[in-house]
Amino acid sequence: MKIGINTRLLQEKHHTGIQSCIVNLYENISSIDKSNEYIFLNGRQKNNRLTNALYNNLLIRNEIKKFKIDIFHATNSILPLGPKACRYVSTIYDLGFKTIPRWSPKIEIAYYDFVFKNIIEKADLIVAISSFTKDEIKKYYKVEESRLAVVPPGTDNFYLEKETDDYLNEIRKKYNLSGRKTIFINSAHCHRKNVDSIIKVFTDNYGYFKDKRLIICGAVGKTTFQSLVNPRINNIILTNYVPKKELRALYQIADIFIYPSLYEGFGLPLLEAMASDCPVLASNIPPVREIISNENLLFDPLNLDEIYEKIKNCLDIENKEKQILLYSYKDILKRFTWQKAAEKMINIFNSLKT
Repeated sequence: MKIGINTRLLQEKHHTGIQSCIVNLYENISSIDKSNEYIFLNGRQKNNRLTNALYNNLLIRNEIKKFKIDIFHATNSILPLGPKACRYVSTIYDLGFKTIPRWSPKIEIAYYDFVFKNIIEKADLIVAISSFTKDEIKKYYKVEESRLAVVPPGTDNFYLEKETDDYLNEIRKKYNLSGRKTIFINSAHCHRKNVDSIIKVFTDNYGYFKDKRLIICGAVGKTTFQSLVNPRINNIILTNYVPKKELRALYQIADIFIYPSLYEGFGLPLLEAMASDCPVLASNIPPVREIISNENLLFDPLNLDEIYEKIKNCLDIENKEKQILLYSYKDILKRFTWQKAAEKMINIFNSLKT
């Protein structure tokens, strides 16, 4: 079979979780599946909604016809309008626009609702990245169980590789981290990430945190959080996107990786942190509980006092306790591998053979 994959998202300047999923999934699929032919459809990505809509709904149909595609995998979820051009598989990452509509403009909600109704109508199979996301799809849209599958992301092996001491020291020097306990966040680009709560915990408890560092990495946009940071406090560091190598170093340097999200479809950065041997604390929300079952590592994302106590307890654990904690991550990482995800996707494609 010829399987076409929409890879336009990979042309974006900064790669986030979705792009990482696409790259890792198809690197593993290509190394396993020698029976099917995979064709990457990657018409030029534009920062223009009209142009992108034109590609997703018209030009993609021409490419499907040109390459005689048997199955089209919409890695960005979006399926073409109009009559079906082949069999369709759509991956859904989350339904935040439905679950918490106050976070999205009305026009955006209407757009995504239209897109999702088209997915429900046209997709031969819908892939959710977590059981939570699958349940959300069933909650908001009428779709048969037989057309739903769960394929969780895996661990990027890049984060299992250790950085050199020289490079780690270079990053410590860059952010003035030497000799200081460091708390790291790698998700800061929208309200649901709840980063403002962690900033408030740091500023409200400055006496405890004054000799520590909070690094917020991602699409911060310094104006977004700068107003929350007291200018007299110098222990909160806002970066923007950093290269992947530097991101790995920050995971390896940090004493805690904290994941305070109010809503997610999965929790890929948690796997990255665990692979980097960094202790994690995370929001007690359904998709995170699919990864972490240890209640000591979970907190109510709206309870700032609890977050503060969890951070203190984690920073104070003895080295032996830390080693036991890190050892427990091995079982989690074994559950979430890209090889397993690739094998599940190959089975999905093969199940759609006519």
